[in-house]
Amino acid sequence: MYWCQSEERTRLSYWEKCLERIKHQCDLDGDEINGDKAAALFCTLNNRGKQEDVPIPEYGGTLINPDQSLRYLGVVFDRQLNFTAQINSTLQRASRGVNAMKAAAGR
Repeated sequence: MYWCQSEERTRLSYWEKCLERIKHQCDLDGDEINGDKAAALFCTLNNRGKQEDVPIPEYGGTLINPDQSLRYLGVVFDRQLNFTAQINSTLQRASRGVNAMKAAAGR
């Protein structure tokens, strides 16, 4: 879901309406979303916006706490969409791989 508006109360209301539509569609299809496993990521391209408190939406009576980053299909997204979290994650995995190869080579 993507939406842009500055007033937090309106923004939270919008997100909760979207989540209710998703819940309604899941009910129609016989699917279920686990609110405890759900994650929310509020992105901004505004440097001051990253410091603002983000709204906490509710889904099926469960509060969905927003995260600073979110992994989706192997890509890590962060709040500013600058892929810093993805780069750090990739560097960390590569570093572990190099260290494992060094250990196997006896260095």
